Amino acid sequence: MKAVITDLDRTLLHTDKTLSSYSVDILQKCRDRGIPVMAATARPLRSIQIYDDILHFQAVTTMNGARIILPNKILENGIPHPSAKHTI
Repeated sequence: MKAVITDLDRTLLHTDKTLSSYSVDILQKCRDRGIPVMAATARPLRSIQIYDDILHFQAVTTMNGARIILPNKILENGIPHPSAKHTI
């Protein structure tokens, strides 16, 4: 296994937005074995900070891929202005 990449809502998190101690333990064991743990979510970073504080993700993809947070840089993938005008 090269990495664990998980969605949050209704995948890693329970419907009440909590994490199980079992999931936290398993993801810690993955990190202990050198397997990176990452999250992918439609949420903005501010709404997942509490989970990152617990799980210490090595990378996070937020806002459906519009922003990727890596250990030493942030990648932004916004919609170019001309394209955005056509979506309205």
